[in-house]
Amino acid sequence: MKPYREQKNYEATYDPDTGKDRIWLHKEKQTYRSSSGSINTDGVTRIVFKDCGCDGEIGGRCYECGDVSCKECHGRCEKCKKPICLQHSKFMKTDTGEMIRLCGEHYDELSRKRNRKKILSFLLFPFVERAEGREESNV
Repeated sequence: MKPYREQKNYEATYDPDTGKDRIWLHKEKQTYRSSSGSINTDGVTRIVFKDCGCDGEIGGRCYECGDVSCKECHGRCEKCKKPICLQHSKFMKTDTGEMIRLCGEHYDELSRKRNRKKILSFLLFPFVERAEGREESNV
């Protein structure tokens, strides 16, 4: 039967990088008259999964790859606050024991900073006296 009325609803997010909408939820309804004379309405709802594979609420788009992930998988770099997906997130333990999420650039930066600090403390160890939690120079 030919439908009398069709209704299509889309839930989409705008992608400023490509200038296009990305559809997440697609709903269709058709109203038609059956051979017995009754008016029937059929509907279909399609949910598009996020790039992370989850079906939760949309959390955001990764600045590195452009993938969209759910709220649980999505996060922000602690230093620059750029949005990143779980795949591009790198985690580092702070001095207080807390795990922080970083983008690749800031993870490398903090790793180099930590390595420099370890090397300098190793090289300067013979020349520094440690007394009551304070460092004093032997110069």
